[in-house]
Amino acid sequence: MDFIPGYDDLTPYGPGVVGRTIGPVQPPATFIPLVFLDYLVSLKREAFSLGWIKNKGLEQSLDAKLESARAALQRGQPKTAQNALGALLNEVEAQQGKGLTGEAYGLLNYNVQYLIERL
Repeated sequence: MDFIPGYDDLTPYGPGVVGRTIGPVQPPATFIPLVFLDYLVSLKREAFSLGWIKNKGLEQSLDAKLESARAALQRGQPKTAQNALGALLNEVEAQQGKGLTGEAYGLLNYNVQYLIERL
């Protein structure tokens, strides 16, 4: 993070804090769905901490769908996991510009689609 002296309320992250974001990473050589799901959960948490997911209720709803997908994958049911992730995509679409900023929408939408396509 960069700090700009003299700015008291530049961002909601503290006086003078600038440039906090989430960036892309190289996909792993070997795709492991549960590992990617853990990564997706961490992205969702970071998006909430950045204020990109605007309320705790929405975050909890997204968590429930991610946990449902995790449970299905752990049971060896990729189609059931795809259904849970599809429900998450529907919620992300419905919340675009409302409970989700454009950044959160893009982050969740594209990464969830990536996971669904690999199940």
